[in-house]
Amino acid sequence: AALGRSFEVVGPIELEKSLRPKIILNEITIANPEWAAQPYFVAAKRVGVQVALVDLLRGDLRILDLAFDGVMLSVEENTNGDNNYTFATRSDEQEPALMPALEQLSITNSAIEYRPAQGDSQTVQIDTVRLQNIPGMPQQLEGHGVLKGKKLTFSAIADTTDSKASTKP
Repeated sequence: AALGRSFEVVGPIELEKSLRPKIILNEITIANPEWAAQPYFVAAKRVGVQVALVDLLRGDLRILDLAFDGVMLSVEENTNGDNNYTFATRSDEQEPALMPALEQLSITNSAIEYRPAQGDSQTVQIDTVRLQNIPGMPQQLEGHGVLKGKKLTFSAIADTTDSKASTKP
């Protein structure tokens, strides 16, 4: 209801208990508007979220690992100017929600399909994408997939550590 669309978890929900608990949702879907060509905005075989429990008990959500597997994301636009990636918003919210700290993100065996209002649709196949955003370490992003029928490989490292703190006098 918060999205203004149907959200379903069809498969089992798993919980790994520890100081770094993990919840795994299997077979989830978020519906598309009725006008869309595809029935789902997103369908995923598996979504896992691991958090830092001690931080959570203090009221601070820190996501240690967010993993998506078998995702099909369908991005669509129509000739009326509508799109399927704008969701309903609650009118009582004054401030936008902040994204919690995220240390690792992985996406495997997934695809993004883009259907413009006019022209041909395009699909990006994602074999793997991995983002590491661990405090005190350089951010790293790497991935492999297929774009327009060609293999795609990318890798980036962004040193976000304070260079002044690491220099010696």
